[in-house]
Amino acid sequence: MTLANAHALFVGLKSEASFKRKIHIDAGDPEDALLRNANRRIRSTLREAFLHVDRALLSEEGRRLRVAERDSRAIEKSARVRAIDVRFLRQGSFAYQTLVRPAQSPPQEIDLDDGVYVPVEFIDGQPIFSSAALFYVVEEALKPLLKEQPTWKLVRKTTCICIQLGGADAHIDLPLFAVEKSEFERVQQNFYDAFGEGARKAEHLNESRIADRDKHYRVPSEAIRLAHKEEDWISSDPKAFQDWLEDWVAELGPVTRRVSMYVKAWRDRTFPKSGLSSLAITVTTIRALEEIEGRPADSRDDEISLMVLRKLKACLNGEGIFHPNTGARLDGDVEGEERVTLLAAVDVAIQLLNSALNQCTNQQVVVRHFRSVFGDRFPNCPDAVKVDVASQASSMTEEKAARVPHPNVISSTSG
Repeated sequence: MTLANAHALFVGLKSEASFKRKIHIDAGDPEDALLRNANRRIRSTLREAFLHVDRALLSEEGRRLRVAERDSRAIEKSARVRAIDVRFLRQGSFAYQTLVRPAQSPPQEIDLDDGVYVPVEFIDGQPIFSSAALFYVVEEALKPLLKEQPTWKLVRKTTCICIQLGGADAHIDLPLFAVEKSEFERVQQNFYDAFGEGARKAEHLNESRIADRDKHYRVPSEAIRLAHKEEDWISSDPKAFQDWLEDWVAELGPVTRRVSMYVKAWRDRTFPKSGLSSLAITVTTIRALEEIEGRPADSRDDEISLMVLRKLKACLNGEGIFHPNTGARLDGDVEGEERVTLLAAVDVAIQLLNSALNQCTNQQVVVRHFRSVFGDRFPNCPDAVKVDVASQASSMTEEKAARVPHPNVISSTSG
């Protein structure tokens, strides 16, 4: 039991928009519509282009890239490809329903990650053409759309193609995946047998929540490869992480998504750019909540936010943050001065939130501390803070708020 309870300011505030409403981009919001409309046009363009993919693959440049480092069997098979039934899978914060509005824009932007899944034959566990060929096909396909949208700009990244939506502080990332065709067709047929021909929409397979916990309807991770600019193809299956997240949300409750967003909003307010990725924050949130005995309370977002920040400090101080599916370390790129600065900022946030919840009975001081951590987007509504009546009566005046040092915030590489 804490002296103060500020949960109402996080979610459910009636006098004005709660913190969650101010930071979260929800379905129907203008930013959501912007990303979805752009994504819809990109998907339509790529679907049409892949119906005639041979035009790019058999061109002079396409052939040069297609045969690179491929043996005669792969070259012969790839030369016969005429059309590909491309599929898509939204990933990242947009798909996880944890997308937050930027606190500092620029440089921060909203984004949507949409995986482009291309069923092709594999030989010895590898796609029959190079990743460079797939990058080329997609870039060529997008050229007419970019001419129609002169403010949009294509940016090449190591593991995706990025479309900057000019003037909107927004972008869409397109990671490119090869899916082993035989596995894709097996899963697709299982899906159609179970749900009928009406399930033939491109968005359904691997994206619908219908029975996708059942591996009978899932392409196995070992049959998926991510296109990489330098390493050709690498193992990667974002859907495995999404399934892991959804399982934990089902067990821990919606507070899992909410608190993850609060910590992301804190990061964005504290650092213009940060090496602490949203993925690392989501994993840390779940690791903190699973330590609670029983299901976390759905009515104490304030207290749980403090708990997650404490877990983040412990992880950064030595426990580490690891990908639940691959085991890869997610905080490994936060090094040196950046790590020191990040830890100092986490420590300040912990001190302020602890003071607000466990040492204050003055509602205005409680709100002041929360706004010091989360910024001006946190509601300034002291009347919505509940305080322990007995403690408040025993102290007619609140002691002067403890001075907490501010960290020396520096810019760092975004994650």
